[in-house]
Amino acid sequence: MTFRSILATATLLAAGSAAAAVAADATVSLPRFPSLSPDGSQVVFSWRGDLWKVPTAGGRAVRLTSHPADETVSIWSPDGRSIAFVSSRDGYGNIWRMSADGSGITRVTDLDRSCSLTDWTVVDGQERILFHAVLEADVYREFRPYHVSPEGGPVERVHDAHGSQPRLSPDGTRVLFARGGYYDGWERRHYRGPENQDLWLQDRASGEFTRLTRWAGNDGKAAWLDDRTVLY
Repeated sequence: MTFRSILATATLLAAGSAAAAVAADATVSLPRFPSLSPDGSQVVFSWRGDLWKVPTAGGRAVRLTSHPADETVSIWSPDGRSIAFVSSRDGYGNIWRMSADGSGITRVTDLDRSCSLTDWTVVDGQERILFHAVLEADVYREFRPYHVSPEGGPVERVHDAHGSQPRLSPDGTRVLFARGGYYDGWERRHYRGPENQDLWLQDRASGEFTRLTRWAGNDGKAAWLDDRTVLY
């Protein structure tokens, strides 16, 4: 081992020790992108570019990732044993997964466009991770919803319509998603205009699409409360 490699190792160890000290002593401020475990006992959040986990009852946060890249949005598997997350460690916001304790990090997608993670659910008897991205050279510039196996592999469209934020209903019969708003996102407060975002629904059996909202501003970031109720 050369002096340079020894010095690099020592630097990494020192940085890790400093991070551990911060985790032990500091109060977490401005955590982002909370993700609740299926049983409601744990929440994963992004802080200072890494993912952390803490009991919903409160307590000390445990660091799950430690990487120079940004780890942001996360989502739990239906059984609560794994966590999928978006990381820029390859230069793009691809999807990765790990065990709930932060071990066994593996790559799910290998794309040259960033993904926005929205759901981990069961589609037709198989676990799938849902996300939206701009992967195809469409004339109409908007996201499309996709899904992929948690083990990786081919990326498939959820349906052929443009849209973002796909979420499957609890009974698996319908897909909730948003359309519009590609240029005018949530950072434009009180925006009203033709590029506003609305909620749509697809019936998977018939393929029929239904528009749910027609407000002049943005409607989005929706989730299912039950098979008949949507929060947004």
